[in-house]
Amino acid sequence: MSALSVFDKIAEVKAEFKKKIKARDITGFKTDKHENVSIKKIKLGKDSTLNLTVIINPKAKVTPYIKKLGGDLSKLYESGSYFCRKDLLEPISDNQLPSKKYEHILTKMKPHLTKCRSKDIGALRYSMTICRLEDNKKDQSKIELYRKKIYNLYSSNRGYVIYNWLRCIDNIFEEEIFPYMNTCLTLAKNTEHFEKIFLPFWDGMIFYHPRKIFVSSWMATRELKYELDRRLYYNREREVKVYTRASRNKFVGKIIPDYIKNKKFKKQKFQIKTKDYKLGNTDAKTFIITRK
Repeated sequence: MSALSVFDKIAEVKAEFKKKIKARDITGFKTDKHENVSIKKIKLGKDSTLNLTVIINPKAKVTPYIKKLGGDLSKLYESGSYFCRKDLLEPISDNQLPSKKYEHILTKMKPHLTKCRSKDIGALRYSMTICRLEDNKKDQSKIELYRKKIYNLYSSNRGYVIYNWLRCIDNIFEEEIFPYMNTCLTLAKNTEHFEKIFLPFWDGMIFYHPRKIFVSSWMATRELKYELDRRLYYNREREVKVYTRASRNKFVGKIIPDYIKNKKFKKQKFQIKTKDYKLGNTDAKTFIITRK
């Protein structure tokens, strides 16, 4: 059910039971550990209030927990009527539980990051929402709202890195994060010990991935060459992958061949391969630079 159809349902319910509902005000809402939204108080009349918990389910339906209601309103609940603050309904529906494609990532990361890196969990959830909207080819204006939410978490690029990990063609969580995390869980004596050995790795990978470069829409030629230098020239990595999309594809496709011809590499030779794929309506590429 879309946000607009839910709005229509609310209007229908209020019109039919106007005298019984009289919902004049909704105040105090928060989320719990199960990602449900709890609305503390709804004023039904002069002295009557009601507490609700809005359950966010995988089908993007917003349903209230109102078993305490009796009579006709209870029947409405059982038949699937919807009650929610109008301005919260669309973002709640959009930022639903992630699809099965990403749900296992959130499930694995939450226990270990919620306490000490809660903003990273927020960025991960927003990133999953963006990926779903992109996969469903939704309007860019809606997607941009969630990009701003990611940026506002840190006022930096940290959240975008987490998004890029989800969005690139390689499964960074499955291939790199989870194996190291599982090793730390095996070695750790307790929670504090786990955090001491896992969090430096997690933070370090976000700050600087030794073999992957994600090209942003504002990355300049000098910056891209510097990032290539760090990995191929100074650290002498055997393979580096550069991820790009849209108008940046041609930019990167021109810079990389020129870069590897630099005299500083002397007799070293590199091979360049590309993989093309789609991100929603957007053409994306991965440039794979391999040292021979």
